[in-house]
Amino acid sequence: MAPSDLGNCQSQEGCYWRWLVHTLLDDVNGLKDSLDKAQADLNTRSEQRRKLEQTQEHQGSMQEESRKLRAALESLRDEVPRLRKERDHLKSLRGDLQAKRRDLEERKCTLLETIKGNKHKFAALEDEVVAKERFAQQKLQEEQSVKSEIKAYQEELEKTSVNFDFLTTERNKMRKEVEALESKKKAKKGAKAKAKAK
Repeated sequence: MAPSDLGNCQSQEGCYWRWLVHTLLDDVNGLKDSLDKAQADLNTRSEQRRKLEQTQEHQGSMQEESRKLRAALESLRDEVPRLRKERDHLKSLRGDLQAKRRDLEERKCTLLETIKGNKHKFAALEDEVVAKERFAQQKLQEEQSVKSEIKAYQEELEKTSVNFDFLTTERNKMRKEVEALESKKKAKKGAKAKAKAK
């Protein structure tokens, strides 16, 4: 309400319009400050929401990657027992082949003694011994190849386990960050609700 002692604007003091302009300027400045504050608050919340959305998207991609790694790990866990059985079988086979090879060596010695008196059969017997030795060598090479495959699978399994542990740690960190953001958001909502109740 305007003061009662205001008059016309012919004099410098007690001018109604001068008083009105000063009053409106104060109100406008107050509204401008409130608007600036509201705009800054809106920008802050928009930025927080954008970061939260990015965090949720990153968490989703991490969860998908974690799911794929778990599936790969389960596949390797299913594969390893089979490979171990094959390894054990090859070990057994190797023992048999070594026994056969020793037997062949003994037979070779016996045959060599025999062919001294029967030279016309020497060539055929020698070919048989060489063929069996080649067979034994081939089996040993196959065993080495399978061993290399088993080692590669074991190394891959170890790498997958390390990656899985790292991703699990990162996922837990992201989950804590999201929970912290949600707690702050709930706290702000509670503060607003209290402010409105007052």
